Amino acid sequence: MHIIKLPNDTTSLPPVCLSIGVFDGVHAGHKKLLQSVIVKSKELSLQSAVLTFNPSPKQYFKNEGNPKNLSTLEEKMNLFQKLGLDFCFIQKFDEKFSQIEAKEYVQNYLLNSLKARHICIGYDHVFGKGGMGNFAVLRELCSINEVEVERISAKEFSGHIISTSLIKKNLLQGNMELSNAMLGHPYFFSGRIIHGKKLGRTLGYPTANVEVNSEKFLPKNGAYIVKCLVKNAQYQGMMSVGTNPTVNGSELSVEVHILDINQDLYGEILYVEILKFLHDEIKFSSLEELVQQLDQDKTDTLAYFK
Repeated sequence: MHIIKLPNDTTSLPPVCLSIGVFDGVHAGHKKLLQSVIVKSKELSLQSAVLTFNPSPKQYFKNEGNPKNLSTLEEKMNLFQKLGLDFCFIQKFDEKFSQIEAKEYVQNYLLNSLKARHICIGYDHVFGKGGMGNFAVLRELCSINEVEVERISAKEFSGHIISTSLIKKNLLQGNMELSNAMLGHPYFFSGRIIHGKKLGRTLGYPTANVEVNSEKFLPKNGAYIVKCLVKNAQYQGMMSVGTNPTVNGSELSVEVHILDINQDLYGEILYVEILKFLHDEIKFSSLEELVQQLDQDKTDTLAYFK
């Protein structure tokens, strides 16, 4: 997949079948839309392409304070590539771009610059200054240039339209199975293993403290069953997200106890897939009680993988 950061020289671009959006999480609804682009591009002998934005419009306008993302830009690129897209255009979303009128955006940007010859958009896609452009506007502006526009219907799961906000809501409730089903893949993150307080090793449960991207959305505080990848090897594990209240911790940390490994991993990148929520964060009255709970978590984790 070719990644092109805009604005950049696009004069040598081939004509493309294009989709447009933030695609945070690249969930099952996004996959439905992007797979439509790939299928249509083959039918029309075009290259498949996606246009996405960094930061997202919500981040730029701070519609949710300072919203964190289900996927970092790098994670999003990897998910796009796995789907088999030919091109990804990354547009910096700033003041200048936010003020482009819908007509100019379609004619000069999508059609002339990015060479869109067929466009597939989501059911709720809006564009242009003030979000004034919608499917009807896009279809009208493109029809002048004989470019067809398709609106792809929403994808539902258990009677609900799959959306980034719904997935976040479920992650905050610890509903990992439902979140992962709506994503179409396990919720994941990666980060460098850094030094922590090393309390876990004194309890018989050494943990890898993971430095998570500050923009990454994390599920509710508590204990989880996870699958890990480090140094090209895959492992089972238990994860804690929280502040370690038993020892009066105050800073949020993400710690992973990797089963069946005895290596110095400091400085390594750990990839983590979150599979199941075990229980809420608990403040124990003693370290002995904490160890008892860790023993139970390990039993539950081994049983899960069996």
